[in-house]
Amino acid sequence: MTGVELQELAELRRRNAELERELAEARAAAAASGLGASEAREREALLLKEAERAAQVGTWVWDLPTNTVSWSRQLFEILGYDPATDAASVEAFFAALHSEDRDRVREGSERSVRGLEVGPVSCRVRHKNGAIRECLMDGVPIHYDASGAPARLVGTVLDITERRRMEERLLQKQKLEAIGRLAGGVAHDFNNMLTAIFGNLDLAARSLPPRSPALEHLKQIRMAADRAAGLTHQLLAFARKQVIQPAILDPNALICGVAQLLRPLVGGDVRLELLPGEGVWPIRIDRGQFDQVLVNLAVNARDAMPEGGRLTIQTANVTLDDEYCRQRPGVRPGDHVELLVTDTGQGMDEAIQPYVFEPFFTTKEAGKGTGLGLATCHGIVKQHGGHIGFRSAPGRGTCFRIYLPRAATPPGKPVAEIG
Repeated sequence: MTGVELQELAELRRRNAELERELAEARAAAAASGLGASEAREREALLLKEAERAAQVGTWVWDLPTNTVSWSRQLFEILGYDPATDAASVEAFFAALHSEDRDRVREGSERSVRGLEVGPVSCRVRHKNGAIRECLMDGVPIHYDASGAPARLVGTVLDITERRRMEERLLQKQKLEAIGRLAGGVAHDFNNMLTAIFGNLDLAARSLPPRSPALEHLKQIRMAADRAAGLTHQLLAFARKQVIQPAILDPNALICGVAQLLRPLVGGDVRLELLPGEGVWPIRIDRGQFDQVLVNLAVNARDAMPEGGRLTIQTANVTLDDEYCRQRPGVRPGDHVELLVTDTGQGMDEAIQPYVFEPFFTTKEAGKGTGLGLATCHGIVKQHGGHIGFRSAPGRGTCFRIYLPRAATPPGKPVAEIG
């Protein structure tokens, strides 16, 4: 059993213990208040139902001699079934299981029926609306027949879908941070080597006569070194170690200013639309790096629309709440400026989306991209305390969503307007 599965087992047992404790407290409270047996049972059932809903835990009871089951309301909700119209049954539950997990869960249930210890089983179920939910199942015998064989099983189904998503986001964040540290160290060392190369190029050029044929070779070396320096700067931006000069600026003025650069860059087949929001808050950012983010996103959008399309850039004020930030490690709640960059291009397949912000990852042909464009955008946004994400699907285009913290304008100091 993996470390994650052990943690999930511990969490499931902790929640079961909490339910048992709350039920015991409810029974004690009912006895102390003089409630009748029926009233106490109603109160206990209500408390159990509310606790299951809060913990995302569904319960079930399986009577083996009659092969009948009963589900709690929360289990109906996890599966997307309606207690008023859908009947609980063993067959219905196995039908809801993902086809790749069905045999494994059936094997575990058969072991439980024989009285063997199974432990929690991780599986996927298909909600009635088609969505896949990840769950952790557990069950134990509670009644036995005259021969000592289990006659009734009781168990739980814990919905861990959101927890798995948060774990994946956290692992991706840690992975990018590790790559960033590595890239930053490589870039610094490489930058030191380039300093020596540029210095020796200058010395060599000065030592040659004006018409020496070797000067053309030195020129080609300098051009290659310049391209290498550009890659170094992109790596430093991804690693968030590039020296920046942030200022409090107007986002609307920024996107209008960079539009003059973007129009020839995306070409005549792509229509560029700017939708600046009203009263957008100021942000604290390095103007050159802001331009670089938009240029990189525009180039990616252009390449995704070989037959033309529409590229839209818009701004708006948003306030990120605790719930949104809890699902995205590293994002802080509060006032932000939202920058949306949307294209009508080919979109990205789900299989490649986890790698989009990794350096040197590219889907372009050899020689047509370094794979640093989006990695650089990620580093720049993070260096300014922001967050970048996206949504995309094949044939439906891509929308990059950037959140930059609202800047507090010092009293008496206007926000910089950029012409």
